[in-house]
Amino acid sequence: MSLNAIVGRNVRIARAERGMTQEDLAAAMGWTRDSVSATECGTNNLSLRAVDRLASCLDLSPAALFRDRRHVPHDPDRGGR
Repeated sequence: MSLNAIVGRNVRIARAERGMTQEDLAAAMGWTRDSVSATECGTNNLSLRAVDRLASCLDLSPAALFRDRRHVPHDPDRGGR
């Protein structure tokens, strides 16, 4: 899995865990819904500044967006930062 795909998957999971829509996250980021969708699909090359802003909007550390959680059991109670 590519790094873009890992970040995108983590954004999608974190957004859903917080009950946010793509539109909600787009508004918080100042993006379009299509940009959020491209990020979640792993086709958007993000700057470190964008990763930092995404993490802030999702109440996560930036490092959390880079973790490959495919092999970690899903725990919806796991906190952010």
